[in-house]
Amino acid sequence: MFASDDPIKRARQLQGDYEKVAKAIDNATSARKAADADLQASIRQLQEAIVNEAMGEGSPEVVTRARAAVAKQQEKVKSADELLDALRLRLVAVVAKMGDALPDLHNRVPEETEELKAQVVKDLTAAFAKISPLLARRRALERIIGTKIEVPEPQPHGPEPTASELAPARHYIHSIQVTLGTLIGESLPGVSEGRGLLAGCSPELAEIVRKAQAVAPQLQLDDIRRTNAERKRQTLEAQAAEDPRLCPKCGGPRRQCEVAGCLPGTMVAILGSGSR
Repeated sequence: MFASDDPIKRARQLQGDYEKVAKAIDNATSARKAADADLQASIRQLQEAIVNEAMGEGSPEVVTRARAAVAKQQEKVKSADELLDALRLRLVAVVAKMGDALPDLHNRVPEETEELKAQVVKDLTAAFAKISPLLARRRALERIIGTKIEVPEPQPHGPEPTASELAPARHYIHSIQVTLGTLIGESLPGVSEGRGLLAGCSPELAEIVRKAQAVAPQLQLDDIRRTNAERKRQTLEAQAAEDPRLCPKCGGPRRQCEVAGCLPGTMVAILGSGSR
């Protein structure tokens, strides 16, 4: 559809790369937690073996085996940490490329807009050409019978195209902005709070992240914050609609919020009813 698909293809590839690395980080994080749990268990077994030997209830061989088990688990934890650092570095590299891709995507928006408008005009013009004879027939019949023929207005139907299909440049701009916002600490539903992909990274890696953030000068954090606030508002209102005991403003117990004045006008109502 467009003269050049390179920026779109690049953004699509980068988004796919990000998801692959993010999934690998999720898996590696779970493996790291399991390795640490095994390490703690082996340390407790070593401590028990040492105490038993000191009390004459164990043997040096048991302590030696327990020490070896601890050393083995420590190596597993170290390997898990190395894998996580490597994956996080890969993630940062992908994110840096995403930041670099934003200007090209922004440059594509005007062209995309004009071509989308032209396509809609072309499609509707073709549709109107088919329906025009029917409209002419209706008008003639209305003159003959002297009565206006009411016809229901056409309504949209069928599957609605996705943003990535209709306006890929805008879609990937938003997608990349959300991704970058996640990594620089914005609280976005289902991503930063649920994953924490760069949580606990080393200071060196954190510095790389800060440098990667600088490559996305067109990232609109205010837009992300507004979007997140609107999503949070809609979620709280939906929860309150399902459970009247919840406050639609903060999600806390509605009764407490009414007393505290979280809900507008509730304190006036409460004080007024009390005075009567």
